[in-house]
Amino acid sequence: DDELETDLSNFEAMKQVFMQNIADAKKTTEQKEQVDEIAEIEMLEQMELTQNSVVKDIKLNDRNCILNCQIVHERYLNADIDAASTQNTLYPLLLIHGFADSRKTWNRLLPKLASYEQAVIAVSLKGFGDSRCLLEDDEKCAYSVEEYALDLVALLDALNIAKCIWMGHDFGTFVCLQAAIHHRVRVHKLVLFAPSSTLPQQIGNKWIAKIKNARNQNELVMFVQNMRNLTMHMKNDDGYVQQMLDECNKCDRNILCKVLESMMRFDCANELKHIQQCPTYILMGNNDEIFEANDMYQIHRSIKSSTVSGFDKVGHYLHWDKTIISKITLTVWDFCRQ
Repeated sequence: DDELETDLSNFEAMKQVFMQNIADAKKTTEQKEQVDEIAEIEMLEQMELTQNSVVKDIKLNDRNCILNCQIVHERYLNADIDAASTQNTLYPLLLIHGFADSRKTWNRLLPKLASYEQAVIAVSLKGFGDSRCLLEDDEKCAYSVEEYALDLVALLDALNIAKCIWMGHDFGTFVCLQAAIHHRVRVHKLVLFAPSSTLPQQIGNKWIAKIKNARNQNELVMFVQNMRNLTMHMKNDDGYVQQMLDECNKCDRNILCKVLESMMRFDCANELKHIQQCPTYILMGNNDEIFEANDMYQIHRSIKSSTVSGFDKVGHYLHWDKTIISKITLTVWDFCRQ
């Protein structure tokens, strides 16, 4: 009887191990199928983007610059919004990157936006990516928040766009807020990723010193990586963050310093009252390591018609985080079509 009881006990243990192995195998299969499904969706989205987008260098003679843009659904750029409203055609969406980035910062978001009937313009600001100043003496070329807003107003003129939705990240939110305050007629709505109303002097001066002390371009790129605390964003990533860092190799340190100086001079906190009625959507990572959450919420409180969404376990570059990019796209789309 004792031997029989032992055999039954061993059998039950073996059965439990066997059943657990089956469950683990099923879970692994389901996870693989889910990964394969996501990969297939991403491939189809990328194909959609390739078929419906074009990269252009747009020369703005009055602004003495050439802006490199990727335009999605170009046919909707000048659509009659009222007449097409029943077809979900929306105001064009202008995407403005952050400090030391380029239009490619939106590469994870663009394929998903391409699935909607909305024109999108991702632009590299002057001095970033493949955009450049046309003046031979670069010292005469302005790299301030105010001048960048004027560049983009001129870009809208060149594309025959009267009004659009301005969407920015980081430094790009400075430009968006400047446009809304001083060029309100050109702004339909604002979408702000990790916004701030200014750059604190102690932070800006520290960064400028680091940039000036970098002995070569590699050290400059390393500083940008450390400044952004990108180690957090590189976890479980497929090299996307490194692609964004590669864009830093196109940055001139003098231009970076000028932009930081402009960010420190810029302070729109007291001017936000002028755009209280501008529909605004603020997205923030609850673990933002660069801009303070208090400042983002202060922008929210100052713009009465704004809403805010916080994302847990996400930092400053929430539009790079592939775990939430689908959710971000849906929330932005819902806001745009309201």
